[in-house]
Amino acid sequence: MRAATNEPGYEGAVLIDATVRISQTRSEARSIRCRPGTFEHEYGAKKTASALYHAGMHFSGLWERAHISVPSPDLRRSGSTQWRGLPDSRADALSEIKAVPIGKDQRSRLIDFCIFGNTSAEIGAKWGMDRRQMASVLKSDLMSVARHFRFVG
Repeated sequence: MRAATNEPGYEGAVLIDATVRISQTRSEARSIRCRPGTFEHEYGAKKTASALYHAGMHFSGLWERAHISVPSPDLRRSGSTQWRGLPDSRADALSEIKAVPIGKDQRSRLIDFCIFGNTSAEIGAKWGMDRRQMASVLKSDLMSVARHFRFVG
């Protein structure tokens, strides 16, 4: 690990070297900027990313495709004559998210951890736990998601 920079907005971020699997046969070395204790640091910093890392990335990718983490435009007020409605890829992502068999609390923790980049200590403070307890809870939550997406058996 090495310090990223002292520029504003880095908030103690470090650069880590990670090997990211691109396909079944290809992997690529990348440097990732992250804060210690975040999802990327905990699960992406290993030599080869684990199934839990891929499950968390898939979960956050679904949220991004579903446009849940950002305000969506009002599709009824479009000024053009083009088709209006919910795009198929967004509807598919929403359906896939809804099918993940996790509870409201698990979903909230995973959103904080995988999508918003909060550390396990920050999430633990929110739930009245210390960092180590929350880290094991988050690992369990990720394992549930990994099983659903068939990243683990």
